[in-house]
Amino acid sequence: MSLADKYVGLMSRIQFERYQNVYGALSTAITSGASVSRVFITAYTGVTIPKGGKIVVAKPYTNTSMVLTTTEEVTTTQTSITVESFTANADYPIGSSLVVDNTVIVKEKYRRYFTVHLNANFALNTGTTTNDYLGTLSQGTFTSNGGGIFSDGNNKGNNFGGRYGMLNAVGSDFKIHTIKTNLITNVANSTEITLSFWKKAFDPTGTSNSTINLICQNSATGTGNFNQGHQFLDERLEITNNGQFTANDVLIPTIRQSKTQSAAKQVYFDVQVVCSALFN
Repeated sequence: MSLADKYVGLMSRIQFERYQNVYGALSTAITSGASVSRVFITAYTGVTIPKGGKIVVAKPYTNTSMVLTTTEEVTTTQTSITVESFTANADYPIGSSLVVDNTVIVKEKYRRYFTVHLNANFALNTGTTTNDYLGTLSQGTFTSNGGGIFSDGNNKGNNFGGRYGMLNAVGSDFKIHTIKTNLITNVANSTEITLSFWKKAFDPTGTSNSTINLICQNSATGTGNFNQGHQFLDERLEITNNGQFTANDVLIPTIRQSKTQSAAKQVYFDVQVVCSALFN
């Protein structure tokens, strides 16, 4: 690299960093062509960045950079960051800047995280079908026969958004991050219980139908023992299209069994949803 090129690169870097936020530097070099899933840095000093956040690594004296996507939360004093695997586009020496874009700083300043809880039951009897069932969530009971097994992209009436939603989008840039469920049931080991969560748009001023889109779905096979625990954990949902809500989108849970029962049975489940949105 010539002296003139270094000068141009240095001026570009100064201008770049002047309008961005440099919160650390590489403590271990990255070699061009290397497959990398963890970067080692000097102690991070910036704002907390959630899983799925973006960080830029900038090579000194050049305009060369890479955008990295975090796979775990980044907090102050960390000396390594786990990221989605990438192939380095250039050599990045020790001292390469770790940059968080100003737009990220501003957005995360106003982002708030919160949880929504649902405790519910699905009562099975000889007349309960294998269709998906919807809940009367003020009572925590799933008794409304959906008329069939739901699939991603099914078109459903606007009333679904007012009758069966367990939460609706607030603020802006609303995201579902994690859905965790504890479930117990006394159905026999020949029956599978399937719990699904869907995103659906609600028309607040009209009657327009819209599609349901699957966010996550899990199944558990019964053992006949009410003490047998089952747990579902879906994380990083915010990086999927269906984990990102727009205004008036709602989250709708459904549950179904794989076969009808010859006697009364029960399914109880406890759901925790981690969400975030921007408020200003």
